[in-house]
Amino acid sequence: MRASRVVVFEPATGLKANLLRSLTSIPPQRLTKAPTERSIMYLLVCWLHALVQERIRPNVEPDRLPWTTLRTLLSQCIYGGKIDNEFDQVLLDCVLENLFTAKSFEQDHVLISKYDGDAALFTSTISKKDQMIGWVKELKNEQLPARLDEELACGDDGKEEAKPQWMAQLGELVKQWLQFLPKEIVKMRRTVENIKDLLFRFFEREVNLGSQLLKDIRRDLNEIAAVCRAEKKQNNETRALAASLQKGEVPNGWKIYSVPREVTVLDWMADLNTRLKQLMHIGAADNLKRETFWLGGTFSPEAYITATRQQVAQANTWSLEQLNLHIHIGRIDNTDVFRISGIDIRGAKSIGGNKLELCKLVKSECDVVELSWKQDAAEGTPPIVFVWRSSSTHLTNRVPFVICHRFLPAGSCPCR
Repeated sequence: MRASRVVVFEPATGLKANLLRSLTSIPPQRLTKAPTERSIMYLLVCWLHALVQERIRPNVEPDRLPWTTLRTLLSQCIYGGKIDNEFDQVLLDCVLENLFTAKSFEQDHVLISKYDGDAALFTSTISKKDQMIGWVKELKNEQLPARLDEELACGDDGKEEAKPQWMAQLGELVKQWLQFLPKEIVKMRRTVENIKDLLFRFFEREVNLGSQLLKDIRRDLNEIAAVCRAEKKQNNETRALAASLQKGEVPNGWKIYSVPREVTVLDWMADLNTRLKQLMHIGAADNLKRETFWLGGTFSPEAYITATRQQVAQANTWSLEQLNLHIHIGRIDNTDVFRISGIDIRGAKSIGGNKLELCKLVKSECDVVELSWKQDAAEGTPPIVFVWRSSSTHLTNRVPFVICHRFLPAGSCPCR
């Protein structure tokens, strides 16, 4: 034994040994490269490294560890740097608050509150590698991270912590929308007679489209509400919905008609509620032709003009090419007209019936406009443009449809 050689695989301790290891690990070409201050900087860094390593003691009290620094590095740099969703970032922060704390060194520190039934999984206090491997092998063969969403939002005692501010605000907003919107829209009843009516078929499509849109929106809002109440975990669809609503944007799945980019979801929701109320009124109407309705509140206003033209042609056995659109501003006692509201005149105003005069106003509102299709063409000169408007002033520029009306100077005879 005395003649044997002792082979030590551990690095030598001490400030000198640490400095030698650091300096020998640096290539000579890099160490001697100009300028000369470079070599001094290397020496200073090696000196700092040696001081820090030799200062570390074998046993450190858990309370003295830099837990906040560790959690910040893991949350913002190592793992959080790849997260682009605020909800996932909150979950990661909850995990780090539970794991990286001085309580993790205690035997009764809970990792998972409900691991095996109601039994909890505690932190292992072993320090040897083979013991750690044995502890891991005793774990159940389950994909635990897939069902840990509710665990991530809980503290050490298993009680739910306060929700993030954005989630609480979104949950309250969704609750108000669910109370604000109608619960359902009753579809129009088909009969042998009304199915032949082109106007009925147009409104039936509108009601069916609005009914389906309402169902989709209420389903999405209920899913978001369940996520905000921690009753349901997020998926890609609810994550995208929550991100859009949180930004004040209209989700793409709800845009069945054109909407400007600057329109917020609050304005859009108020506009939609007015549209749905009109559809509910139309669905209960007895005579669709006599109803005065908001043209801008339809999903396809141009299809309504086409339906009225086809209905007149069908009722009188006229050719579509023979019909011309006549417009009368105001209400008269005619039965062969179609009445619409929500119409603006741009650059002019009505001074009684179809008498128009130019004005400095950008637009003027019309109470009611009556449309009729006749075989004789309307006479006149340059067209004035009528534009249907939305219930919100923010939505007036999304009009894909205009109605041209022949301009008559003030004092001339009104057109028919």
